[in-house]
Amino acid sequence: MQIHRSSIATFLLALAFGLCAAPACRAQSFHVLFDTSGLAGAAGGPFSLDFQLTDGSGTGDGNTTVTLSDFIGAALIGGPATTGGVAGALPGVMTMTDSAFFTEYTQVFTPGGVLQWDLALNMTAPEVGPTPDEWTLGLLDGMGNEIPTTAANAAFLTIDLTPNGPSIQTAGTPPGAEVVLAAPVVSAQAVVPEAGALGLFMAGLAATAFTRRFRRR
Repeated sequence: MQIHRSSIATFLLALAFGLCAAPACRAQSFHVLFDTSGLAGAAGGPFSLDFQLTDGSGTGDGNTTVTLSDFIGAALIGGPATTGGVAGALPGVMTMTDSAFFTEYTQVFTPGGVLQWDLALNMTAPEVGPTPDEWTLGLLDGMGNEIPTTAANAAFLTIDLTPNGPSIQTAGTPPGAEVVLAAPVVSAQAVVPEAGALGLFMAGLAATAFTRRFRRR
């Protein structure tokens, strides 16, 4: 049986795109806007940003990494308090990996501005159990208590990393609260391919070029 070169090239192209749709390519990027002007001059400070990453498997399998970068909009005070798989620090690049059951990054800040940052989610494999990995954003008062929101977990932003992609929930402060804060605004950015997926994609492009050249001949 004779196999045409064009058939081989078409197969390579399909393989490249097929593999890029596989779980190994589960990386997505978002931009977050969070207006903290309602905290300006409020009693109970100093206030802190509280980022948490919980491993759904409970084993610290390290299959999820959350990266924060390009943080602007507020002055950060002192150094962060961290627990678990944290590397780096804001306003630079900070990563949180679920290499422990619970990972936390807490940072005192001066409220009053609109905070902005980029958020990249990279999940190498979905959790096999019923509980997904979860990343949250909360606010703490000067006593370390969470500022309540309308969400059951008191988070302003909750992202569950499910096998079908991230599930995003936002919340603001409840009606009648002393501090009024609107829910963060989260907008999706372009999908971020992993290095292996990018290589496969380039191989697919090369296969397409090879097919076109062969057909001309």
